[in-house]
Amino acid sequence: MKEITEEAYPHISDRLFVILKIEFTGSPEVYHLFDEFFRHRGYDRGFALKLIETSRGDHADSWDIRRLAALMLEHQILSLSVGNVREFDFLLAKLKIKSSEGADSRVDDFVLKEGYSTTDLGDFVIEFRRRLERSNRVLSLVKGERTSESALREFIHLSRHDCKLSLARYLWTPGEVVDRILEQLRLSRGTKDIRPMLHPYTGSEAERTLSSIPDFEAEILRTLRNMSKIFWVSDSTSSEINSLVEYPLTTVVVVIKPPGSDMEFELKRSGDKGEHPLDVFYARGGEPVPVTHRFHAGSMGEYLRWDASASAILARIYRLVHGTEAPIAKTVSISTILTVPTKHGEEHILRYFTDSRVFGDGFRRMRDAIEESIKAFRQERDKIPPRLPGELGLTTQFLGICAPGQAILVGTTSYRLDRLARYLSPLGHEHYFRDGLKVEYTDADVKRLTDEILDEILGIYVPPKVNYQNPGQYLNDAFSVPANRNRANNNYLLIMREIGTFWGTLLAIRGFTRGESFVARNVGLKSVWDNGEWKVKIIFMDHDDLNIIGKNPQEFYPRAAFPAVSDDEIYIFGGKYGSMPIKGEVEFLQEIYRIEKDVGEQGLDAIHQAMKYSYQKTQNELIHNPKLQAYFNESFIERISDWDTIVARYLKIRLDRSAIDAWKVETREFLGGRGYTDHMIDDHLNAVYCFDDFLTKYSFLY
Repeated sequence: MKEITEEAYPHISDRLFVILKIEFTGSPEVYHLFDEFFRHRGYDRGFALKLIETSRGDHADSWDIRRLAALMLEHQILSLSVGNVREFDFLLAKLKIKSSEGADSRVDDFVLKEGYSTTDLGDFVIEFRRRLERSNRVLSLVKGERTSESALREFIHLSRHDCKLSLARYLWTPGEVVDRILEQLRLSRGTKDIRPMLHPYTGSEAERTLSSIPDFEAEILRTLRNMSKIFWVSDSTSSEINSLVEYPLTTVVVVIKPPGSDMEFELKRSGDKGEHPLDVFYARGGEPVPVTHRFHAGSMGEYLRWDASASAILARIYRLVHGTEAPIAKTVSISTILTVPTKHGEEHILRYFTDSRVFGDGFRRMRDAIEESIKAFRQERDKIPPRLPGELGLTTQFLGICAPGQAILVGTTSYRLDRLARYLSPLGHEHYFRDGLKVEYTDADVKRLTDEILDEILGIYVPPKVNYQNPGQYLNDAFSVPANRNRANNNYLLIMREIGTFWGTLLAIRGFTRGESFVARNVGLKSVWDNGEWKVKIIFMDHDDLNIIGKNPQEFYPRAAFPAVSDDEIYIFGGKYGSMPIKGEVEFLQEIYRIEKDVGEQGLDAIHQAMKYSYQKTQNELIHNPKLQAYFNESFIERISDWDTIVARYLKIRLDRSAIDAWKVETREFLGGRGYTDHMIDDHLNAVYCFDDFLTKYSFLY
């Protein structure tokens, strides 16, 4: 190979040449590309066309080169004025966003699924450019031959995060992306779970989800779903944020962030790195682990199926009440695990857990954990599969209980609240780089991490024009930028309203999650391109403990439901679970957004107002909307207002002890007249006494 010399590339300065040699060893195409890139300070049609060809792979360039070309094309387009509609028309046709050229024709309808609000060419150009401008904090620093070393490093770093390359979705095929995804995972055999779900419309809701997401993401997802494979993390799967395939730190899931997309898919769960993709634990540190954690790094089929069904019914209810999608992740596929990847190759899951030669180190501990887990399951459940003879019989019994599976979910976010708060804490960079990625880091790395997190939680982020000194100083300066401060406050208030709307709806249908859908590790933030703007939304995940009273049970028993409802409240607002202090998602959001006291108080007002509005709207729809009523038992609908009636009467007299006895008599007569049994009446009365504090706090609902 001919030696690469600086003299051959006159537009790349010596200092930038050194960086390119370090970052792209032995790749002459990189120098050709950057030499021309730095030569063009403004837009050049010929260069733009070359970048389109290069990024599409017309010249069989490497993936690194194709990514660089996609980002350079963004830089070129941002050099165009929105008034230059004719040139935008030409480029949009080349990118196949328009079927044909012509300033009087519209862009194709598929862009509406991508979050644009219009197909009118002139209006679309404004939104299209606005979407690309999100990368301006990096792209604007590229100034041809005068580009600084730090600006070049930021440009290269951004090019390696496919999801941040806005134009990649128009330059790469879904098939190419799937191939890239599969290169970063291990695969084993699985089979689609075809057992009937708890609700018959779970499948149709999954198909509706697939048909409603953008075509590019939908094709990637359908390809993965139809492979009949189980996807496992590999030792080379990255945990770096915004990777195409990411194994988020402290998790056992893999998330996929498609190129040029604001969507995320989750493969739940995807095993551990190393020798044991799956394992079994009954206890850690002398304490029993939660039931769902006994089957370590894998998912129990019943919980996947419950999550899929519960989220499906909630999604339908939410749409009927509010006319919009619920802020939840949804399951589009569940598969049963048949084989597990091991250092010996693919092994059947029965053999993996039965043969010490296959499982390897820790086999005896794992088998003891299986024994202990089965004993616990026997006490916790009415019925478990019988034990067959021998060691294989024990494995069969355990797997019969767990039914190991993997789900594919849409609409998740790896930016969970607890993780965001940790990354933005004074030692967040230590947690991420040294403890998590196991790498050393520079100040530039820490600054970049902060910028990327703020990018996600603000939607549009303006970096502070200051010299970086330390993480705390830089973060304070970032939040001191007026545009960032205003956006942080506004996002916080909007998210508080979303929480209030979501929980108010759930309360109105007598639903609860025992805290599972509200705990900070299962709730996250996501920047999304919606209606032609960047917005930040909150997403509630993990609905395997979501219960909606009234779908199957005929009656509402508040004494049984309200302990679980109170758990939800604790994980929303914070409090104590027994003697253990719990930090609620509201507290996490205040910490993440650095919210001052006055805005914090506005947020609490916002969440309460949204709760009241959504609670009352949902109740009204339950009474008057036949389509919504179809998801509930007729008896439940007929009695939906009874609880509210007796609580409202109680709240009026709760401080007047002389009136309590009269209220009891009145309540018994009222409920008795409505057909309640004595047992049910006692349940309602006891619930009011036991949860007086809760009912008083949320008296505005009644």
